[in-house]
Amino acid sequence: MVARTIEELDAWVLANEVRREILALTDRPDVKRDFDFCDQARRAANSACKNTAEGFHRYKHPEFANFVNIAKGSLGELFDSLHEARMKRYIDDREYGRLHQMVDRAHRCACGLHTHLRGSDAP
Repeated sequence: MVARTIEELDAWVLANEVRREILALTDRPDVKRDFDFCDQARRAANSACKNTAEGFHRYKHPEFANFVNIAKGSLGELFDSLHEARMKRYIDDREYGRLHQMVDRAHRCACGLHTHLRGSDAP
């Protein structure tokens, strides 16, 4: 199935689910006092969604692939944010595992989309 809107694109949907979780995490009273952590994690989560959306609306596969590549990097950055959150005891091992799995799923989907875009012509 070809996505006609960004809300139909699995890579964006999964990144958006991650964004919702990161925004909720960084809104916790004990976490939100750590401005640098919150700012960096929110920026990475937002970047994954925004770059996927911007690329989607470029329509040309090579341009779209470049934006998805940036989104992949932002999701990769969130892996580090999760490690930091666990070290600072903002999340426990169980929550870390759940969030890591979400980010991993979004990252793998973005990688698949990137591979597809680089190997095919725009419709």
